[in-house]
Amino acid sequence: MKTEEASLIPEEMWLLMNPGSITINVKVPDVTIDGINLKSQNLQLQFDPKTTIGGVKDYISKSLGGNDFYLDILLKGISSNSIALRTVHTSFLKDENTLAYYNFLNGTVVEVGKK
Repeated sequence: MKTEEASLIPEEMWLLMNPGSITINVKVPDVTIDGINLKSQNLQLQFDPKTTIGGVKDYISKSLGGNDFYLDILLKGISSNSIALRTVHTSFLKDENTLAYYNFLNGTVVEVGKK
């Protein structure tokens, strides 16, 4: 367990204290992933706190329609395996851990990067 993870509230306890969905802010920087240039933008996405980081990455990498970022990812073929997520307080987030594991609250900022 990394130092930043040692200070987290245990997942099950956090879920009891924070019921309901979580809205996170996803920051997409000007970055090239899989040879594709993405434009800087911010997205607000809502998830169940039991959603894994891998699930969040999959959601980001699929088209929802009506949003250029999602359409770009779908049409240009960026794999969720090429995306890395991190917060200001953590290094890169592990795919198998949940938003609750990382004690995400409404408004948590997640940065998209490349692996």
